[in-house]
Amino acid sequence: MLGTGSINGGTELTITHVLYDHTCMPPLGASCVPDNPAALQFAGNFSTNCPVMVTVAASSPNQTDFQFNNLMIPANTPIPPGACHTFFVDTIGRLGS
Repeated sequence: MLGTGSINGGTELTITHVLYDHTCMPPLGASCVPDNPAALQFAGNFSTNCPVMVTVAASSPNQTDFQFNNLMIPANTPIPPGACHTFFVDTIGRLGS
């Protein structure tokens, strides 16, 4: 689900891509260090109800880059329901020792 809170000095958030690391546990952030980089991998079956074109590029076995064609989300769009949703399937790869 994609949404926003208040936006200081603006009225909308524009998203062009979201890089998803399948091995990071929420809350997601820039400081994620994967426990087992090959444990989960993007398997496909991607769908969305976003009002813009979304393409999917696997950047590595455990990272997927969802590229949005300038998705604009108005300020104060609550989650749930959010502005739109993306759905996909992961598979379990090799597990650590």
